[in-house]
Amino acid sequence: GQGDASLVRFPRGGTLLVDAGGLGFASSFDIGDRVVAPVIRDAGFYRLDRVALTHGDPDHVGGAGSVIEEFRPREVWEGIPVPRSGALTALRAETLASGGRWANVYAGDRVSVDGVEVLAWHPARADWERQKVRNDDSLVLELRWRDVSILLTGDIGRPVEAALGPTIPAAPLRVIKVPHHGSLTSSTREFVTAIRPRVAVVSAGRANHFGHPAPEVLERYGAAGAEVFRTDQDGAITVDSDGASIEVRTFLGRHLTLGASTAHHDDTKVTKDTKP
Repeated sequence: GQGDASLVRFPRGGTLLVDAGGLGFASSFDIGDRVVAPVIRDAGFYRLDRVALTHGDPDHVGGAGSVIEEFRPREVWEGIPVPRSGALTALRAETLASGGRWANVYAGDRVSVDGVEVLAWHPARADWERQKVRNDDSLVLELRWRDVSILLTGDIGRPVEAALGPTIPAAPLRVIKVPHHGSLTSSTREFVTAIRPRVAVVSAGRANHFGHPAPEVLERYGAAGAEVFRTDQDGAITVDSDGASIEVRTFLGRHLTLGASTAHHDDTKVTKDTKP
């Protein structure tokens, strides 16, 4: 859907939830309780190790209250402290009350989980007081495991992309969660070319009134050799990796397997699962 939520399961069972979805507008429908929590339960988890909130927009943190209450994460990460709305104040109190830790994560911070490096690329401590666009405050995380890189970008826009593009090292197999739902405010040609993703995942609601993802953005990723997956067309998207290859499966049956030795995007095929 339009909101973002990415559940990471590490090789030995560690967990990280990056954002917790939301509708982006006032509603009595609780995405955390009705959508995100059931997915976590179905994956076999009844407590989360970590939850990362990239920024304070409701389509990223709208479901966090229910998720934190049920799954009692040991740590909650955020980047730049967003203005403490009543909801975020309550989230923090819930985390601390359940024995968890609430921490600010900035560029340069890293942690190793089950052999996977989790690196923060943005925001920098020195920048946050000057930021005028909350989207550009987004926490940007990279998961690196052997040949594989998964880049989770929140809603960053052009200025942050211009800084990060030349900085983030290349990887043989890179998956990117496309910034800002595929908005024209993000995914410049220069950034996409620098990052060189093999797979681009767009989180966008079906027939959303923002017009996400923009056709120009999709063209840029395609021109860079990336296979594009979209939640509005593919449903839930699952990426599995052994550190040397990636396998992408969608709720509606698309299937892609890529290995680090694959020289060109044209050498790969996207197939539909034939299982009933």
